[in-house]
Amino acid sequence: MDYVNEILKELDGAVEAAHKRSENFKHAGGMEHLVELLRSVDKVDGIQDRIADSIATQSWVGAIPKHEPVSASFEARNEYQKPIVGIDGSQIYPNSGPVIWAYAYATSWGGDEQIWSGQFFGEDQLLDDNGYVENSYFIDEWRGVHEARVLRKVFNTLWGRNYVILMDGSMFPWQRNRQRDSRAAEEFRESIAKSRGLIAAVTSSPASRYLIHLLRLAAGEEGKSKDFVKHVRDRDLVNKFLPVGHRSAVFLHGNPQNILYQRHKAEIWMFYIRTSRDDVLRIEVPGWVAMDQDAVDAIHASILIDTRGLGYPVCLSYAHDQAVIRKGVVEDLQKQAIYRYTNKGHMPPKHSAKDKGKGIA
Repeated sequence: MDYVNEILKELDGAVEAAHKRSENFKHAGGMEHLVELLRSVDKVDGIQDRIADSIATQSWVGAIPKHEPVSASFEARNEYQKPIVGIDGSQIYPNSGPVIWAYAYATSWGGDEQIWSGQFFGEDQLLDDNGYVENSYFIDEWRGVHEARVLRKVFNTLWGRNYVILMDGSMFPWQRNRQRDSRAAEEFRESIAKSRGLIAAVTSSPASRYLIHLLRLAAGEEGKSKDFVKHVRDRDLVNKFLPVGHRSAVFLHGNPQNILYQRHKAEIWMFYIRTSRDDVLRIEVPGWVAMDQDAVDAIHASILIDTRGLGYPVCLSYAHDQAVIRKGVVEDLQKQAIYRYTNKGHMPPKHSAKDKGKGIA
């Protein structure tokens, strides 16, 4: 096909650009240079002033060092290990058929009992003012709310406060700033703030650049102009300077949404764990965990033991298996909706000529 040949021809240029960037990075010292720079951050005069200025004048989002040395590496203290609970969610997105509905769901795995939370959405919630169906982000946000509701329910059980409670993903799930999202976002933050125990959110193989942004700031204007580090992610740097099983320093999270958590006295911090030769986790925790050495040690040890050499917490894998809504179930429910709709005397939905031509209908 002509377009395949065209893509292959253009790929040569993309490959050459990647090769050139990698060579430039290598000639500038590569990862070893970045590790050296990481070890020097604490000695940079006025680094906190640079961070404050960048937050105020730029859209800078990075790791903000506080009470632990930037390049610190801490071995797990297994005597602090606690039992662990994982929480994950799933969803059914709305379709464009005559019966407009969706569902968000979350559940736990581990502990003394399974705890879940779910919500059905009808067209009153899914149609915007112009009559269009909300996109998938709306349901994703409410799935996050139900994960936070399960977190709070687990924490409020008689047994939950003796556990480390893990959520899959970030404590900053909202990237949009819409009035309609505000109620969900506020409930999410409130659930985190009121679950004042050993709670954490886990991101596997983080593609974020919070540490890299800190290094570029520490390097000054020259460091900011080095485009060849654009491809470097936090996971790359962590894999280079942390031994397997160790955690990094705890950093204040530079996400601007953190000011909303500060109102709840629950600002979000983060650290990294290298769980295996190739695997890194970013761990986000609220302030009462970050400022308590024993709490950080408990989360570190509990997560590391639960990975069992797999690089990712087993409890979250099982929680995912419990939460996922299988494709066959979704299709059956959608068919049931149409069946009940037609039983009320309505015509079944007609498929477009385009779908018929593609063999979809």
